Amino acid sequence: GWTSSHDLQSHFLRRVQAILTGLGRKAGAWEEAALGGGIAADGAYLVAWRHSRSGARLAAEGYDVVLGPAEHAYFDMAQRDDFAEPGASWAGTVPLAATYGFDPGADWPEALRPRLIGVQSCLWSENLNDKRLFDHLVYPRLSALAETAWTPRAAKSWPRFLALHPLMPASRIGSGDG
Repeated sequence: GWTSSHDLQSHFLRRVQAILTGLGRKAGAWEEAALGGGIAADGAYLVAWRHSRSGARLAAEGYDVVLGPAEHAYFDMAQRDDFAEPGASWAGTVPLAATYGFDPGADWPEALRPRLIGVQSCLWSENLNDKRLFDHLVYPRLSALAETAWTPRAAKSWPRFLALHPLMPASRIGSGDG
């Protein structure tokens, strides 16, 4: 009686969720796990990767949510629009300032914010074949997201953060240093 692939996916994920629940565990999945009837919100959390507002929609449906929106937290995205800048571009660019300036849940209604249980970064590594490239894509954006997650907004300081920037691993991409 299924009419879409989302229905089949939901059936499969609900079975996996039942196994996890039976083992005393909580199911965690990408936001697509809410499609086709979705997994049960009770005993699950979903990772909202498209946008913060998709996380708010999931929270309104009763899910606990981890935010990892592409426009702030996908470290495989290029940091600038420069043609030679390494990284993917399907989600646009993710400059350091966008990661640091991310305010998780700020665009959510106050009543939904208790459902926000964390933030995460994402790094798809199929094109990472060099530690210099990894360092270039990850640092200091990883530190920026950590500060976003753990520091109250009022205690954040962009000038202080930029002063710490030189302490991050250097990628040396484009420096001629092999």
